[in-house]
Amino acid sequence: MHLRKRNNKWQCLINYKGYRIAKTFIKKQEAQKWALKTKTQLESNSFQDTSCLATMKLKDLLKLYYEKYKLKVRRPKYLQYAVNLLCRQKIGNITLIKLNSRHVADFRDERLRVGKSPSTVKKYLGLISRAYKVGKREMDLPL
Repeated sequence: MHLRKRNNKWQCLINYKGYRIAKTFIKKQEAQKWALKTKTQLESNSFQDTSCLATMKLKDLLKLYYEKYKLKVRRPKYLQYAVNLLCRQKIGNITLIKLNSRHVADFRDERLRVGKSPSTVKKYLGLISRAYKVGKREMDLPL
C-alpha cells in the first residue's frame, strides 16, 4: 500500500497478489480507511472490483445479452427490437454502478404514461432483469 499526494489530493495504490488498485481521495484519513478495508477484503478473497461497472452502460449489457442469446430465443427479431428500444431510452445511458430501482421505476412509469400496455412494460422489465442476471452469473460482472 502506498499513499502519495498529487494535486492536493491523496492517491492510494494497492498491489496485492496480482491486483493493482488505485483510488483518489480528498482526505488522507479516508484513503487510509479505504486501503485497510480493501486490503482486508483482498486477504479474505471477498473483494469485488467494480471498476468495469463504472464505464459499462445498461445498453452495453443489453447488447452483450442479445449477442449471447439471439440464437437461443424463439423470436430473435422481437428480442432485437426490445434491446434497441431500451438502448434508445434514458435508462440505457445509465452506467451499471449508478443504476438503481428508482431509474427502473421511472422507466416503467414513463412507458406506461406513453401508452404502452402493462404487459408490454412487464416484458421490457423482464428483459432488463434477465440481462442483469446473465451478466452476474455468466459474465462475472460484480452486479
